[in-house]
Amino acid sequence: MSLSYSKLATCLALALAGGLAHATSTGAGAVTSVSYTLIDLDPTDGVTPSITFAAPSGDYVGPYLNGYVRASTPNEDIYREYTHQGLAQTDTVTGGSSTAWSTASSSATGAAGVGFSTLSVSGSALSGVDISGVYHATANAPAAFFTLSANTEVVFTVTGWLTGQTTLGGNPDTGFVENGGAVLQLETSGPSADGSSTVYDRQQGAAVAWYTVAADGTVSGESQSWQGQLVSGYSNTTSGAVDGRFAALLSASGTSVVAAAVVPEPSTYALLLAGLAAVGGISRRRRA
Repeated sequence: MSLSYSKLATCLALALAGGLAHATSTGAGAVTSVSYTLIDLDPTDGVTPSITFAAPSGDYVGPYLNGYVRASTPNEDIYREYTHQGLAQTDTVTGGSSTAWSTASSSATGAAGVGFSTLSVSGSALSGVDISGVYHATANAPAAFFTLSANTEVVFTVTGWLTGQTTLGGNPDTGFVENGGAVLQLETSGPSADGSSTVYDRQQGAAVAWYTVAADGTVSGESQSWQGQLVSGYSNTTSGAVDGRFAALLSASGTSVVAAAVVPEPSTYALLLAGLAAVGGISRRRRA
């Protein structure tokens, strides 16, 4: 969803007239279900499509959460973070941190087989003159390690939603910057047909919001939301069973800053949000 510049300007004028003290950035997302489908790539080979899952091992057996919040005021700079690790694959883990100007929270429920059943993240940040807030929250599911039968494709389907929102406030004479939202990333991997390398299917859904008010009072912005399914798969085209891996990462990030400094280009925010939830975050959760 997007708002026209004229409508944004009207909203800003109303907010200032009503005495709105703060600008607010929020980001949130959730995964509500995960499933998989097997596809027979060669019905004539006499092999019945099958998949078996092995429990994860090493440092990341259960769901893993982390995040941080920051608040900067003329009198102090506060930074708080959290990290929570499930001890078993099927654990439910929750965590979060907060300040007077920012909050972040995460939760995850692991599941045997596909690795997880639900994930959720949320965060918010406020700002005023010379006051800013930042949030970042992640929910990382236990990786699902599987063995896939010959000439078989597996497709993992994840259902969820993402949102990024901001409200207008602050002083257009000094300018303010807000951005926020959430990203869902999937990664399925397995050996190439000749066994010489690993192939990856990485898919991403994102919802980003940003608003800016330049020093001359020009207002611009957009809010996005996403709801639906994201799919990632792997095809074993060999005549023997192979091992593969499926993982997911959900994150929310955002800032709310009142500043007289030059306002960054709007495209900066989409790149920043995507970068904070880079696939590298998924890749770290490999079998030890």
